[in-house]
Amino acid sequence: RGQCEGYGLGSTVIEVETEAGDWIFVLRLEGAAPETPAQPSHPVQGHAVVIQKGDATDEQLEVILRATNSCFKQHEVDTSNIGALQGSLGSAVGCVEKACERAWGFKPRVSGYGSHACGHDCGAAYGLGATIIAFDGAASGDWMFQMRLK
Repeated sequence: RGQCEGYGLGSTVIEVETEAGDWIFVLRLEGAAPETPAQPSHPVQGHAVVIQKGDATDEQLEVILRATNSCFKQHEVDTSNIGALQGSLGSAVGCVEKACERAWGFKPRVSGYGSHACGHDCGAAYGLGATIIAFDGAASGDWMFQMRLK
């Protein structure tokens, strides 16, 4: 699966790396129909994977993975436009944060999220202590987020 699959025919994908984070912009010609509906009529596929364990304990990783699987299936990432992408990905990651806070009594800090276009070697870019989780195999693409637990 290529990093830009799932955005639809006629889409132009632009990746931007800034000090504030890495971003992907998906541009479509006017009138081009999105392939990904805002509300899925089918079960969302995909699975959570650990890219970098960081400071997370084994028990914390279990909570994070369980929450990621549940939240990304409840909040499918919508790539029909940049606003929908940011909102839906933010909702999925926010759901994971809330689930972790309920389980642990404190809220972890998510310091970045976006496309999992870098493969399984992205953890090195985030430094020691960062817990990097990906949700791979969704029809809308592969997604990841960086979480700090300390």
